[in-house]
Amino acid sequence: MSSAPAAESPARSLRWEIDVPILTHPLMIAGFLKAFALAGLLMWALVSFVFVMQGEYRLVGQMALLTGVVLTGVVIIGALGTLVVYRNRIHMRFTLDEEAATSETLDARVRRVNRLAIWLGLLAGKPGAVGAGLIGQSTATTRVAWSSVAFMRAYPRWSVIALGNNWRTTMLVFCPPRQYAAALAHVAAARRAHPARARRNPVPGLLARTALIVLACVPLFNLPVKIDLFTPFFVLCFALAALWLIPVLAWAVFGGLAWIAGEAWMASVAPFRSIFTRQMTPRYEVFSGDDYAMFALALAGAAFLVWLSVGLIAGRVPTALAGDLNEMDEG
Repeated sequence: MSSAPAAESPARSLRWEIDVPILTHPLMIAGFLKAFALAGLLMWALVSFVFVMQGEYRLVGQMALLTGVVLTGVVIIGALGTLVVYRNRIHMRFTLDEEAATSETLDARVRRVNRLAIWLGLLAGKPGAVGAGLIGQSTATTRVAWSSVAFMRAYPRWSVIALGNNWRTTMLVFCPPRQYAAALAHVAAARRAHPARARRNPVPGLLARTALIVLACVPLFNLPVKIDLFTPFFVLCFALAALWLIPVLAWAVFGGLAWIAGEAWMASVAPFRSIFTRQMTPRYEVFSGDDYAMFALALAGAAFLVWLSVGLIAGRVPTALAGDLNEMDEG
């Protein structure tokens, strides 16, 4: 772990630059494994949900095995890419002042990779890559106000200080060994001067909204007309991503719902040969009461998704990651 000393004011701030190892630091490895495990579980749950909506229950177990294989491949490719592109190091700057702790990614390679991910995702129509690039850009500089720090954990063995709010770790402060004691003392003094504000744990609310998103999408998978099932899956994924990551992803929900509405309308007015009269008639003329009830449920679900997306974009509904970033910055 190499470091370069930087100027610091006598008693008010500490600042240093350091090369942070990615694949060989225990805390970084633990964080990546947790992230990949959570991503794999989420991928399995979402795809299994689609299978259940189609009545393909036997594929749920097979999907678990496939998810494990895919996740293992992603981990291996990601590790190789990290070694080749970043050479297992990211150059960062940390600043501890009277109001907050700030981490900045100074490595130009990270900025180039984020921009490349966004452009390639746009050109290839891969929203996941675009989202990853946007998240990478939004977290390149992170500021954690002392009044938002609910807990601190010290790791003297690795010269790292973990700062967190009331539900997760928000920053790992990597210190040069010779700077660690001063940094630890600064954090302790700053927390005494700026005690954490009482805040409600957002996880129960996020989980409740997650359940409502899933329920709202169920009728979209069971419309009385044939539509491409990828579209409601697209809406489900982006609604969850907007809730848990960044609200700008909610714009994709509007597009997905509009596409579903167009598909459903075209299928409803398409000519249909009645089995009774043998004449061609619009399909909606043979809809039953149950069919109209399902359309009503789908409309109610879509209305909830629109309301939620507008709230996320406007900032009225809290987002997990983006909400944390705002709370950390404002204290």
